[in-house]
Amino acid sequence: MAGTPDLRVSEFPTSLTWLNTSRPITIDDLKGNVSLLVFWRYSSVNCLHLIAEIKQLQKMFMGQLSIIWIHSPKFKTEGELSELESAIDYLKITDPVANDPDFALWRACSIRAWPSILALDPQGKVIGLLRGEGRQQQLEEIIRNHVAVTDMDRNRLPVLEAKNETELFDVALRFPGKVYVTREYVYIADSGHHRIIEAYHSGEIKRIFGSGVPALVNGREQQACFHYPQGMTQLGEFLFVSDTGNHAIRRIHLSTGEVLTVAGNGKQGRYIADQYTHSDKSLLNSPWDICHYENTLYIAMAGQHQIWSMNVKSDGITRIAGTGREDIFDGEAKEACFAKPVGLALMYNKLYVADADTSSIRLLDPESMCVNTLAGGGLFVYGDREGIGGKVRFQHPMAVAADPGRNAIWVADTYNSRIKRLDITTLQVSRYPVDYELDNPAGLSLHDDILYIANTNAHQIVCLDLKTRETREFVLHEVEETV
Repeated sequence: MAGTPDLRVSEFPTSLTWLNTSRPITIDDLKGNVSLLVFWRYSSVNCLHLIAEIKQLQKMFMGQLSIIWIHSPKFKTEGELSELESAIDYLKITDPVANDPDFALWRACSIRAWPSILALDPQGKVIGLLRGEGRQQQLEEIIRNHVAVTDMDRNRLPVLEAKNETELFDVALRFPGKVYVTREYVYIADSGHHRIIEAYHSGEIKRIFGSGVPALVNGREQQACFHYPQGMTQLGEFLFVSDTGNHAIRRIHLSTGEVLTVAGNGKQGRYIADQYTHSDKSLLNSPWDICHYENTLYIAMAGQHQIWSMNVKSDGITRIAGTGREDIFDGEAKEACFAKPVGLALMYNKLYVADADTSSIRLLDPESMCVNTLAGGGLFVYGDREGIGGKVRFQHPMAVAADPGRNAIWVADTYNSRIKRLDITTLQVSRYPVDYELDNPAGLSLHDDILYIANTNAHQIVCLDLKTRETREFVLHEVEETV
């Protein structure tokens, strides 16, 4: 924890746009409670981890703690109000949120990193500045030291009423994250509903795995629980799932419908170990996507900016690439650096990685154990530009799909809401014309010349025929019972 800054927040800048509140918040609104000004951005995996910590503190200090989320965007799209509204809806943030795209409050408070938390006492005086995630214990100490001494009347923030949880299931899909297509079925990570949908290619729903309650519970079909599930891959009779919010890998037995946790225990691991002999004893950190080659699962460990592998026969799980430092650095796999790897695709036994926070596509060769950047690249280098190699610009790409027939990798250029094609021979990246309005696509899967797109913020799956270039929505519906 940093020492108490020589700083006082006199008032919030008038340039802020407020969400989740009936009017702009003032410093006077905060007096009477300990307050936390949380400087964050919704694309940062470290900031996503912090949300759970803050919500836990709110439960501990019910009515004694005020939270204000100050959104300071890195990417252009993050600064758009409609995109921020979607993000706080998905993340179920109900506290007041201020959008600060010009970094006015960020600069006034001398903030230097995401996330940062500025703590104020009940009189509005700054009592601490903490940077990074994993600060719950220190924040708890600060809060306890100051809620006990206040004799002021506590104010109630003018927050809007949260959405009814039952209303969230009125739509078939809610922020689908990833999609995975096999010869028989289309699997959808219905992330906002915390479940996995198994559907026929006709759109008829066969089964649903997960109750809709965000939790880590094993069981059969809807008796089980997931928490923001994402990537999936089928190996034999099992569907493996990256259960991102639970920091776990789950396994669905496709014959019985039984869901089992095979790695992770629901708690976030932070650089505790590089390998675990028994995967069920491991501590993972936001595994976001998953694919396989023979009996090896490859896992995009977004929370630690690394790539891991798990052998389903020997039951071991280990880090194979990435030091854990959030950066872009090529070379020997274990010395390389990633920044929020969230998409994986395997082709010719080479692993292609959507490295979101460096807006790049990386290549990991499991044979040479080397990492190379194929297109884009830079923690603060992004845009929307075709070209080759380092001249290419993406904006937070979140998914890749292998296409051996075209010698290409398809890329969901998420914050540009585009689909792009990477020729793996020439490294030429080009935009692919899609006659459909995409909104933050975050998942891709290719089957029989049909590219299935998780059109995440539009709450739908879109099918793109790569031969005819025609598009259609993949419409889900219940199986019709025959008499």
